[in-house]
Amino acid sequence: LRTDGTAACWGYYGAATIAARQGAFTQVAAAYATDCGLTTAGTLYCWNAATHVAAPSGQRLTVVSTGLHATCGLDTAGVIRCGDEGEAAPGALTPPDGAFTQISGSAAQFCALRRDGTAACWGSSGEGPGLAPPSSSFMQISTGRAHACGLLATGYARCWGRDYDGETKAPPSLFTQV
Repeated sequence: LRTDGTAACWGYYGAATIAARQGAFTQVAAAYATDCGLTTAGTLYCWNAATHVAAPSGQRLTVVSTGLHATCGLDTAGVIRCGDEGEAAPGALTPPDGAFTQISGSAAQFCALRRDGTAACWGSSGEGPGLAPPSSSFMQISTGRAHACGLLATGYARCWGRDYDGETKAPPSLFTQV
């Protein structure tokens, strides 16, 4: 995201063009072949894929996160809205009910933080059922291929899910972001 709010793409799918009619973005999210941005009006625009996430009439999205074949966002009430390219993994489009403050997607799974800081995860990594979060209160959350990490209020990271190469073994250090 450039300082003027326009998006720039590079790498494998870097040849994608972002229509000038979309104007400036407040956030962009990219994963695999799906890139999406939230316009200053709160509408979602995706390129490199046919992902569509719709907010209810009169609502706008405030946060967006992309996965392999799905995109989810939060509307102004914190409700999760998801859409896909027609190839989403089982469960990726069935988020939990409630109000959330943050969302993170990777592969075919997503995790989000409720207003009380507890995590909820849904979808499937393609390598088994979705991630089951620990009963902790987090400040931030981030998902990976088949794992997720959350930042505790103490500043320590707590991770869960599949541990192929040490992904769930966070170092005993203080962090500001995961």
